[in-house]
Amino acid sequence: MEGLFLMLYDFFKNKRVLFFAIVLTIGLLALFLASRIRFEEDITKMISGAENKAEITQAIEKSGFLDKIIIMVSMADTAQPPDPERLINQAAKLADTLQSSTFQPYVKGITFRISPTAVEDVFDIVYRNLPVFLEEKDYQTLDTLLTPAKIEENLRSSYNTLLSPASFAMKKMIVRDPVGISGLALKKLSAIQQDENYRIISDCIFSKDKKHLLLFLTTAYPSSATSQNTVFVRMLDRVVSSIIKQDNNELNIEYFGSAVVAVGNAVLNILAQLSLQ
Repeated sequence: MEGLFLMLYDFFKNKRVLFFAIVLTIGLLALFLASRIRFEEDITKMISGAENKAEITQAIEKSGFLDKIIIMVSMADTAQPPDPERLINQAAKLADTLQSSTFQPYVKGITFRISPTAVEDVFDIVYRNLPVFLEEKDYQTLDTLLTPAKIEENLRSSYNTLLSPASFAMKKMIVRDPVGISGLALKKLSAIQQDENYRIISDCIFSKDKKHLLLFLTTAYPSSATSQNTVFVRMLDRVVSSIIKQDNNELNIEYFGSAVVAVGNAVLNILAQLSLQ
């Protein structure tokens, strides 16, 4: 390798004009190529399958996934023992601020605590769309559920449940479906059961080690509206810094999402263009 450099040195030793001309040309070419760089905010362009791109784009847009920002609250000292109550109190301050009139133009909604009616909502969706969740073989099972003996057995079981403490949560479900027909569809939803890496504490979502609390924020503007989201992110930065300062810098609050990434890309794009001028 050193022989190559010695050869280049000997070649350009008496041809400095040519050397600097080549260096200048390479530099100008690099600047030209750098000026052609454009940051892409469309996440769907990362997905393969051009033939299904329209359907994929529509599915992602309809899901609202791109408008979500995940906020994680934890202690700055990771070696500190878990303190869920402290994290909940600080997260509540942040949630209250984000739901104030100041953030109303930029925040569509925020999920801090899980609704106690979430199970009922899932059951209601399944009950109203039962045929969608059933397969052909399930209808054979339904025949066994509708026999007089099975109906009597299920009604007796439902009656005992209504007499137990569980009736508080199960009453509406039993009244709507005393025979338990919806149970066939509910079993199919086991794949979306609570992940073992997360746990619920005081209706808040925590990591398994109880050291990280999660909040989910829905922005009022799409991720492509970088001008409005830039204002929002700056406001969010100030609120986060204020809460951390009030907690003597012992708290750590991080957030990420497509809207935040889009704002970061826009800022980097502006900085790159300014550096080339």
